[in-house]
Amino acid sequence: MLDHLNWQIVSEPTATESGKKVRVCSVCKSEETEEIPSLSHTHEYKTVVVKATCTEDGYTLYECSCGESYKEDIVPALGHKWGDWQTVKEATKTEAGKKVRVCSVCKTEESEEIPSLDHTHKYKTTVIEATCAEDGYTLYECSCGESYKEDVVPALGHKWSEWEVIKKATEKEAGEKLRICSVCKTEETEVIPATKHTHKYKAVNTVEATCTEDGYTLYECSCGESYRDDIVPASGHKYTKTVIKPTCTEGGYTTYTCSVCGDSYNDDYVEFTGHTLSDWKVTKEPTCLDFGWKVKECTECGLELENCMIDETGHSYDDGVVTKEATCTSDGEKTYTCTSCGVTKTEIISASYHKYGEFETVTKPVDFETFGKAKMVCPNCGEVLFDDLTAVLVDTGNGGSTVMYGYYDKSEAKKCFDITYDYKEENGFLSKSDLWVYEWDESNYNYSCIRVAEMSYLYEAGYNWEEFSYHNRPNGVEVFCGENLTWLGCFKSGGDISLTSYTAEEAFDAWMNSKGHRENLEDSVDSTSLAQFTAWIPSWEGWAVFWVQNFY
Repeated sequence: MLDHLNWQIVSEPTATESGKKVRVCSVCKSEETEEIPSLSHTHEYKTVVVKATCTEDGYTLYECSCGESYKEDIVPALGHKWGDWQTVKEATKTEAGKKVRVCSVCKTEESEEIPSLDHTHKYKTTVIEATCAEDGYTLYECSCGESYKEDVVPALGHKWSEWEVIKKATEKEAGEKLRICSVCKTEETEVIPATKHTHKYKAVNTVEATCTEDGYTLYECSCGESYRDDIVPASGHKYTKTVIKPTCTEGGYTTYTCSVCGDSYNDDYVEFTGHTLSDWKVTKEPTCLDFGWKVKECTECGLELENCMIDETGHSYDDGVVTKEATCTSDGEKTYTCTSCGVTKTEIISASYHKYGEFETVTKPVDFETFGKAKMVCPNCGEVLFDDLTAVLVDTGNGGSTVMYGYYDKSEAKKCFDITYDYKEENGFLSKSDLWVYEWDESNYNYSCIRVAEMSYLYEAGYNWEEFSYHNRPNGVEVFCGENLTWLGCFKSGGDISLTSYTAEEAFDAWMNSKGHRENLEDSVDSTSLAQFTAWIPSWEGWAVFWVQNFY
């Protein structure tokens, strides 16, 4: 069994990553590691809506500050919307052409090749005569670049002249001769070997003997051939010695030098003495921002042997003064001064941000069927955050009531009616009787507005889908007509109403993808009214969009 020491922590665990600990055997030094589980963490997701493009799906991305994320509400890629093909290069008999088309949405370009035109070869003939070195032939060429050769005539061969000497041979150098073709004037050369030679030597140089090399006399012939004779042996070195004493870092030795030629070598080595270390000496005092320095030197030679940085002292700041007050929309600033060097630093005082959900009544709703007007005002700075809001009094039953605030979009509601009408007409769901004319019911639009506001209250009150599916009103009274309901779940958007767009097309698609709602749309009732309401949901501090379609 291994005799391990206690566990040592190598890396601490965090909320997003596990840690690591290790222990070492005191006998064989083998290591054993274990993972330390990551700390518990509660995800708080921030949402980002990414719209679909021609080639990529859209989705809602939920991201936590720990790095964990996931995607929902996938919207399939829309696909390219191609324009007509445009020819950018015409095809010819020898080359293919090219055509392109462009997506009207993302401007992506797609190209295709236009095949080259049909072509019949028409060859032109050229006769190439044979030469001394190259074959002759007939060349057939078409204007498209296609070609081939036929009727080959072999090369004729050179007709050489007699050899002519252009450089005579000597005892030292070879000569050269030349002949020329009488037809193409090509030249050809050959080497003429050098003539025979008898050596005649004479002394041309005498070299004196040195300490390491013999002396001699050099004998040389006029042809360049040579040899050495009259050898005088080398004299050998005559050394004197010089003693070099050892130092702190270098050993001592004796140098032997030849007095004749200067050659030298070292011998009789002695070990170096080594340094003697001094105490620490401060060579640079530290400041608030800059480090200091201290050294140890050799007491014998003064060489710096060790050095060490002295940490900077760091600033000593006072309690600071607010130099710029923070507001709802802009950061403030606080300035601190170093009591040692006078340098200053600033610290951001974060903006307090607007407070949402505080409403100011412009016109009070007098009853459940008469709407009022209101605006949302930040209580911190008094800025109007949302103006011209509709205030709807909702009957919650048992004598109770509440006010829901938001925006109605009648034009979008009528657009959804038009989409429904077109669908029913195209698919044969309109009644052919004159007594049943499918039309927008203006007289009941106000009722639809009340119903869609009641839906926003039920959402805020935490009612579930089953209660929505029975179409109960908040006061317990049943609705007097058929209804289709849909809504877009709100986001904690901090007042950003742009995050909750829910169009007429999207509401229609939602109803068409639900069996019961689709049957209501296709039933040939004689009239309908719709309402869309973007409502403020206090418990979520954000907006949600609600739709109602009433059938009469």
